[in-house]
Amino acid sequence: MRAKMPQPVLLSIVTAAVAAAALAQPAINGLQPTGRFVLEIGGQPAEGARIYQSSSPPAVLVVSNSAQMPDPVLLQVSSGAVQTVNLLQMAERPGGVIDLLPGAGLEPQPNFAIDGVDAGLEVRFAVNGVPAVLKPKPPLLGERDAAELLRHSPEYAVGAAAYQPSAAEMERLRSRESPATVRVFFGSWCSACSQLLPLVLKVEKELEGAPVRFEYYGLPQGKAFSEDPEAARFEITGVPTGVVLVNGREVGRLKGESWRSPERSIDRILSGS
Repeated sequence: MRAKMPQPVLLSIVTAAVAAAALAQPAINGLQPTGRFVLEIGGQPAEGARIYQSSSPPAVLVVSNSAQMPDPVLLQVSSGAVQTVNLLQMAERPGGVIDLLPGAGLEPQPNFAIDGVDAGLEVRFAVNGVPAVLKPKPPLLGERDAAELLRHSPEYAVGAAAYQPSAAEMERLRSRESPATVRVFFGSWCSACSQLLPLVLKVEKELEGAPVRFEYYGLPQGKAFSEDPEAARFEITGVPTGVVLVNGREVGRLKGESWRSPERSIDRILSGS
């Protein structure tokens, strides 16, 4: 006859197994807020939903706080898994970036269908039998200001917070006597704009009150820029492009690598160097 295992020993084994399973669940770090999607649950828009995305591993975190989806939901793109997340195991960094701690209490849900996150197509999934879909957010078009960009694309705020403009160039721009305008053509759908526009947004914020002002003009995806009258007027061929104007006359442009330090590029253009 096999001897029964004492209850305290059995309990300790079970506890150790649960702890090991939690530790085996890797942390998912650096889920950044994104404005690329809007959420619909049961065919209705989920107002106030917050969406985060990471590239390594590729994942999307959806936080809706709605009655139909009260728990955060993690969509793991590579495995096609949908899991609900324990809210207490989500750590938020300054700037709104989310880390999921090891053993975040992920509960498997039915698999989801993904047509292509990078291509901006729909991501369909279900939680507790409730159908949901992430749809591409309509792009920002035409004349916009910095506040509108930040509301539409919250990831811009993360990049802006991390950028530190060069103090010398910023001081020269603040001390200018004559006004200048930087007209920025961008696409809210554009991955390069997601990386580079936050830098100029930070520069604009720190130059508040200076004679250098910024304008933003959104362009559509999938159409020739020449079809837009304003883009055609400035002969825009790619985004982001910053046109620097003095007294309404173009004196230079920010393109390509010049975006890596926009304050330095603008200062050089305005100083004639």
